[in-house]
Formats: sequence, structure tokens, C-alpha cells
Amino acid sequence: MPVASDRDSGSNAELVFSLTPASFPFYIDPSSGRVSVHGMLDRETVDFYNMTVIVSDSGVPPRMASVPLEITITDVNDSPPRFDSASYSASLQENMAPGTIVVRVQASDPDLGANSLITYGITSGNSNNRFAISPRSGVIYTTVSLDHEVQSTYALQVTAVNSLATPPESDVTDVTVTVVDLNDNRPALTNYITTQTALAVLESARPGDAIGQVAYRDADGGALGMVSCTVGSSGNSNLFSVNRTDGMIYLLGTLDYETRVFYSLHIHLEDGGTPPLVGDGALFIEVQDVNDNPPRFLGSHFIQSVSLNAVQGDDVMKVPALDVDSTANAQIVYSAGGGNGTTAFEVVVDGSEAAIRLTRDASTLGTATFELVLNATDGVHTSQATVTLHVQDLSAGRNFASTNLRASVTDLAIIRGRATQLTILGTGAYTLAIEPPGFTAFAVVGTEVEVNTTLNAATNPAYHFGLRLDDAATGTSRYAQMILTIQPSRNYFAPALPSNNFVLEIREGFFSFVRTGVLPKIPAEDKDRPIGSAQQRVSTSATRNYPVGGFPFFYDTVGNFRALSPLDYDGGQQNYSTQFSATNDLHSNKLSVTADVTVIVSEDNDNTPQFPFPSYAAILPENTTVSGVPFLTIIGTDADVGSSGDLTYALLDDLSAGGGNFDLTYALLDDLSAGGGN
Repeated sequence: MPVASDRDSGSNAELVFSLTPASFPFYIDPSSGRVSVHGMLDRETVDFYNMTVIVSDSGVPPRMASVPLEITITDVNDSPPRFDSASYSASLQENMAPGTIVVRVQASDPDLGANSLITYGITSGNSNNRFAISPRSGVIYTTVSLDHEVQSTYALQVTAVNSLATPPESDVTDVTVTVVDLNDNRPALTNYITTQTALAVLESARPGDAIGQVAYRDADGGALGMVSCTVGSSGNSNLFSVNRTDGMIYLLGTLDYETRVFYSLHIHLEDGGTPPLVGDGALFIEVQDVNDNPPRFLGSHFIQSVSLNAVQGDDVMKVPALDVDSTANAQIVYSAGGGNGTTAFEVVVDGSEAAIRLTRDASTLGTATFELVLNATDGVHTSQATVTLHVQDLSAGRNFASTNLRASVTDLAIIRGRATQLTILGTGAYTLAIEPPGFTAFAVVGTEVEVNTTLNAATNPAYHFGLRLDDAATGTSRYAQMILTIQPSRNYFAPALPSNNFVLEIREGFFSFVRTGVLPKIPAEDKDRPIGSAQQRVSTSATRNYPVGGFPFFYDTVGNFRALSPLDYDGGQQNYSTQFSATNDLHSNKLSVTADVTVIVSEDNDNTPQFPFPSYAAILPENTTVSGVPFLTIIGTDADVGSSGDLTYALLDDLSAGGGNFDLTYALLDDLSAGGGN
């Protein structure tokens, strides 16, 4: 309140106060000179007023005096913060190192000093806390390496808060972050990669048929995820082809289940990046059996004697047939297809053979001759043989000890060597012969059946022929059937592998000394014994072309791949070559087959960057103003190689508040731009 005095008295000492200019939001009491606010003050609009206080007396004429009045408006926290923009947008490439700056948001508060202090925070959209914001500067940065394939866009809401206000005042803005896709994922084969999940193809497929399609995984999008497929180096490239664009697999030749079941193709994948990322894998194909082979009798006409003493229900003869197909396609059903013998005999299935059985006592038939047409069918194909049955009195004269004879001989038997010895009952002269007359594989000499040809258990595992005994005393002929099985004593075929070249890609860190099935089992087939046979014995192994301890893989005896120790791309080898062998050791003449195996170890970003020291210190003189001049060099290390070992650096603490001493968190950030599949 201005204070004034006048040494006059009476009315000449009566004072009157006024303000000029009168437009300001202030009022002065004309009698007391008390100044008061007469309107709304807003420091953010006018923060200073310069006025004049005039005082006059009541004399005539009045006398006046004046004094300047300066009023400064002090700040109160009455203004909320406001963002410069209602929304922000930014984009950054995936796999950038944690700490990468995304965008800076800015808000302003017209208040002064502490009243204008703004704190920033991300209040929504920050899934898994992948972003952080400097609470003072508004700089948004990543806390992890972002992956376009996990999430391609983020919608963040950022709040600016004036926390000193009561209640605190705030503003919000939207920040859209787009993660730009990079070619950081290798293509990988995803189907038909084991024998258990092999591509099944009927052996009846014809050349030119599309038999399947390569499936792959490449998490990159757009053109980067477009993958081309080719057949790499493989012994089967003349039998199968793959369309480079759509991955369709075509058959170029013919298949035969009875010859070979498994094939493998080396599939080479390239994506659309520049340069492209590649992947290699083994694709397995399993040939499935179709019923393309008819049952086969081991002869076309069989003659047998039936004793008059045989009774109803007796099996007078057994006739086998062979079918080289497998499982249900090789199931044979036997039946009588005609002939006058159907009134006295029936045909029933006895295991894998046809049993000819009496339907009545032979004595009721008398001595007679019957014929049967014997059918063998596998449901698609039917073969026939003729059976002649002589019902005879076999109680007198010379006779076979049995009319159903079975024997075996090894394939090592020499020509003129004995195959089996016959037992002939009775006394008197007789002669022996083989039926039919044109059958020359064996001969009868005395009571011995001799080998008359080179035996091969692979092509002829059994022989079925007849024997005729001509009895001189009775003038009759007696008949018996001989089934002679050839026992193999040597290996005829080397094992077969699905391919002569395998390329396997394994990510470093893989370890499967105990586990199997992660990598494909390499099956070996042996035609000497059918697949699944208890007698099939094919052992497998890998030849180590490295010093002891230098080859960390092995295949066990049944073809399972195992790793002896975790693989390390960075400190070890990136590829290995070996030769896989499969050996048929069923017999002493072991037969083997080999295939080349290449194991490619792919890089994984599996090492964390390291600082050589736990902390660093630097001293700078005050008022240092030269920017861009290094004053400290910090070097980190990363055991990864290539781009996975490239490092970037960032300061994570905010220095905008100023001050003399700082404790900084200095981050060593792993560059993930090299990518990888996982």
C-alpha cells in the first residue's frame, strides 16, 4: 500500500489516490491508497505490470505527487502439460539392439520452474515391457530386440504428468511403432523329415505324377519369405524332381516296393532375401506296396497218392504258394476251382498253405483218380494249379514212408551233392523218378535226391516237385510230394540306403546323446530278408574322418543319429563330413553300402556380450563445451562370430537434468541383425 503525507492541514491535507493506467486489473482505494486485485491474473499471459500511483490533495488548486508501482506476478502450478502432437509414429528394423531410440515425444508446460516439471510414462500398449521411456526427456527406446515375426506394430499410449499439481495434471498422446521386417529367418524343411513321417507313394505311381509337395517354414513375410526349392546332390535326383517355385515333387521313373522302400532327397531351400538365406534338409520318401504280384504255385501240376485207409478230415496233401507282395497284399486264400475231386475233397487254408482234406472216408471212394483245380488268390490276382489224386491201396508193395515230404538244403550244396535221403518201405524191385518229367533242378539217384543246379535262395527259396515210385511187383505207381526249402548261407544283396548323400543342418547347442528322433534316422534295407523280419540284421556306423574327439556325432547300430557333445559354431567347426556305412552281417560274407553325410552347424546368437571391466570412470573439466570429442573408449566382446558378434553401444541413463556427477549405465548391446531361424 503506497503511503503519502501532506504537511498542510484541513482540506488542504485531504489526500486522494489513483492508478494509471486504469485498465490494469488492479484497484486503489482513493482514501487509503490500498491496492487490490480487480480482475483475473494470469502469469502465463502477463507476468509484469508497470503503473503510476498518483496522489492529490483537496486544496484549490490541488497539488499532486506520483510514484511508480511495479507488480510482478508469481507462478502457481495452474497449467496442465500439453503434447506438441496428438500422435507420433516411428519405424525401426527388427533385431535392432536393445536401447535403440525409437522416437522422442515432447510436451510443454507454461508454468515456471518446478511447476513446469514434466514426467513421461508409457501407460498402455507396452506388451512384455518391450519399450521404456526416459521420464525426463521423453525418449522412447527398446528394452529388447524386437522381432517382426512376433509383433509387427505396437500402439503405445504415453502420458505426460505434472506431478506437483494438486491434483496432478496430465496429457496423453498415441505412439505407433512399426517393426520393419528383415530377412532374419532361414527357411527350414518341415515335412517328410523322418522315416516315421516320410512321404508315402504307391509303387504304382507313374512317371510324371505329382506325388507330394515340399513344405517349409520361413517366418519372414512378403518377398523375404518366398522360398525356392531344388534337389541338391543326391543319387535319387534322376528319379524325383522338385518344382523350384511351388515345391511340387514329381516322379521321373518307376518304383517297385519289392526292390526298394525308402528314398531320400537332399532339399536345398533359398529365400527371397538379398543375399538369400538358405536351409538344407533330408526329405524321406516311402514306397508303399500295391497288389501288383500274383500268388505263384511252385509248380503247375501235382500228383499225389491217397491211402484207402485215410478217413474223413485227413489232410492228404499240402500245397504252398508264394506272393512277393507284403502284408495284406500277400494274404492268399485257397479254394477248389473245379474238377471231379470236389465231391470227395475240400480245400482249406492251413497257415500259408492249401490243405486238401478228405470230406469222406477214402474207403468209400474205392480205388479211383480225382482231379482238382486249385485256386490261390490274393484278392486281386488268381493263380491255378492242377492236382491229381490217386486213391490207392498202399498196404502192399514198395511205398514211400510218407507221401508228404519236406526237407531243406543249403545254397552251398554242390551239383551232384545230396539234398535229402528218401525212405522207401517194403521189399522188392522199384524205380524212382521225379515228376513232372521236365523238372531238372534235382535228380533221384538210388534213394537220394541230388542237386542238379546251382542253388540260389534269393531267386528260388523253395522247390515243390513230385516223386513217382514204380513198384515192379504190383505194377503200380505211388506218388509223393516233396517241398525242398533252400537255406541261405550267404548274403546275396548289399544293404540299400535311401540316398548316397545326406545333408543335415543342425543349430549349434544341439545335444542328443540320449535323445533320438530329433534328427532323421537313416534306414538300411536288406533284400536278403524282408523288412521287419527278425532275421534282418543290418548294422550302421559312421566313419570318423577326424582325430579322436574331433567328430562329435555317431550313428548307432540301427541308424539313429546322436551328438556326443553340444555343438559350438563359434568355437568349433561349422561343418563336418563323414561316411555312413550299413553292413549286412547275417552271414560271413558281409556286404556293405556307404553314403556321404555332411553335417552343417548353423549359427545361433547364444553368447552374451561382455565388458572386460565392471565399471569405468572419467574426469572432465567444467565448462567443457566441445562436442563430439571422445574422452573415453569402452570396448566389449562377444564370442559369437559374424554379424551375431557385431556390437552396438548405448547410454541408458538420462543426462538432461544436468549436474556435476553422473552414475551411468552403459549397455553393451548384441546385434541380432544376422538373424536365424529361432
